[in-house]
Amino acid sequence: MTELFIDGVSVVLPAAVEIQVKRENPFFTKNGEYTYDIELALTNAVNARLYNHLHRLNSIKEVKTKRRAVLVADNRVFCDGTEVITGWTEKSVSIQIASGNSELNYFIGSDKLVSSLDMGSAPMPSAGRKNRLLDKMYPEVEYNLPPVLAGETMINPFELEYYLTEQKSGEKAGVYTELSFKEVADGIYIPMPYMATVMEKMIQALGYQIVENQFTDTPWKYQLIIHAQQTTEYAKMFPGWTVKEFLEEVEKLYGILFIIDSRKKSVRIMLSANYYVAPPVAYLSSVKDEYVEETEDEEEDVNIGIRNVKYDLPDSEYYKKRRLPDALMEMAERKNVVGIAAVHDFFANKSNGMELVTNTSTGIEYIRTSFEKEDIGGKPHTLYRGCPVNEYADLVYDTGRDFVTLEMIPVRHGAVPIKQTTVQLDGRVTYANVLRIVPVLDSTGDLTASDENVEESTSSQGIEDYIKNNNYEDDTSKSTVYLGFYTGIKKQTGYLRRPDSDPYPTVYTDNILNKGLIFHTSYSGMDDAKMSLAGESMELKVISEHLYKEDYDIKREKKFTFHCYDPNIYDIRSVFVIHNKRFVCKECTYMIDASGRKGAWEGVFYPISISDTEALSRWILTDGKWRDGGVWLDNGRWLDE
Repeated sequence: MTELFIDGVSVVLPAAVEIQVKRENPFFTKNGEYTYDIELALTNAVNARLYNHLHRLNSIKEVKTKRRAVLVADNRVFCDGTEVITGWTEKSVSIQIASGNSELNYFIGSDKLVSSLDMGSAPMPSAGRKNRLLDKMYPEVEYNLPPVLAGETMINPFELEYYLTEQKSGEKAGVYTELSFKEVADGIYIPMPYMATVMEKMIQALGYQIVENQFTDTPWKYQLIIHAQQTTEYAKMFPGWTVKEFLEEVEKLYGILFIIDSRKKSVRIMLSANYYVAPPVAYLSSVKDEYVEETEDEEEDVNIGIRNVKYDLPDSEYYKKRRLPDALMEMAERKNVVGIAAVHDFFANKSNGMELVTNTSTGIEYIRTSFEKEDIGGKPHTLYRGCPVNEYADLVYDTGRDFVTLEMIPVRHGAVPIKQTTVQLDGRVTYANVLRIVPVLDSTGDLTASDENVEESTSSQGIEDYIKNNNYEDDTSKSTVYLGFYTGIKKQTGYLRRPDSDPYPTVYTDNILNKGLIFHTSYSGMDDAKMSLAGESMELKVISEHLYKEDYDIKREKKFTFHCYDPNIYDIRSVFVIHNKRFVCKECTYMIDASGRKGAWEGVFYPISISDTEALSRWILTDGKWRDGGVWLDNGRWLDE
């Protein structure tokens, strides 16, 4: 028997009803569970009462209700989600049921703006207390206030304030320096939210609760969104972005999946690399037909772990150095040296400017850069050093495949003057401007300037000149979300004109603060101050190693279609044992008529190679037979794999 409940009411189904139910695996597609159109007559009293409101509406767009819909057949729930009205006449109405990820897709549509959501506001500290946030990080705080240069305006300005005091310990006197970060009275202060915060607020605004969040178990939880929107409302920080676009970009960048439970209105945020770690296991019986075909499903597969990936970077000198154009990669001569001192020595004494040098101790690549320096007599001369490059190089798994392009990209950095006040021992106050490295946003949104002017750069023949003098087409037409990490106040030693180990609120995109800024000569033999707490980086190869890499092998090039009479409804995320082999399910289709399930159901599967430890986290006794990773043969004998 088949029943359909809308808002708790059992509707009257046609005698000859046939309902097709589709269940798709969110590991492979962006859908969940759904039905195709179900036509209901409005000529009976039950259905007429349920859909009486439709006659007052003029179009489907005016349907605001989100009523629960449950399809039950053979005493099993085949679909539990939300009713979607697709059309109606005076005599009938057509509906679908959307459940799981399909329900989420229905709720957000294709054009629902992030700015339309109620995601709450950042609780800003009162005047004079904002600097108390600077040494905190997620999850202790939802956002932070690092200084950011937007056009010519410093957002979240904090001046350096030093107090010199003299203290005596026995017969020894010493001068001690106390540093604080002073809030500017008329400054503009804008909260920069952590990505983890935005994910949580957005999911909650859509009506779901997060019950598991694997993203916050990674160092990428420290990722901060850098913007210049003068608002404390989280939803207003992403003008022009739809919810669909935002969630898709998050899925791509971090290799995560949003797994929706419509019945509980809950969400699990999972890393795709962990999806099949200790999964449920299903043993299919009564499998009748099998079809095998060679296939390439790359264009519809949402799993980024098997794709080529690149950032959609602006066409500027700053970003060209961080992802060298292909033409320059082909022109460059390759050299390997060991250690940062050897890198700078090579470029100072042996380089012609056309080499791409790799420091084998770190894997970082360098090109030659130059700047003018005056000797003691005031005579200018040119110094050559190594400039780190290719920080954001493309991630290539297979040159024959297309690229996934990421529109959320690493923020640009620059060295900017910060006001410094020093209260001397005698009470005098002195002032100075000191350079600090901060994120830089251009007010026009088109990043074109370079910040390699910590020392004045000069032209020199080599790869650097090609970067400065040649344009490479970039047809970015959509505003970009800029990202960096923030884990508190950091020392910026190794990046400035003079030796300076004083700390500052620092946004970084890699373990090294900014690979494109020129080193001071005093630091030519020294590695830079480290930034990362746990290896977090915007380098795609690092992200791939931590977030994309899977410990199982799914053979997507071979697709199996099975027809099965097994009466159970299995979790589609299971590892299925069929004919003594392991598979994962991409999708399955059921036909339902008035009597219940009709005939065999069809499933599309891929073979998977996975260890017993991952496939079976414990022994299972459900039918009087122990299962420990082996399988029962058709003749009743046990085979250990």
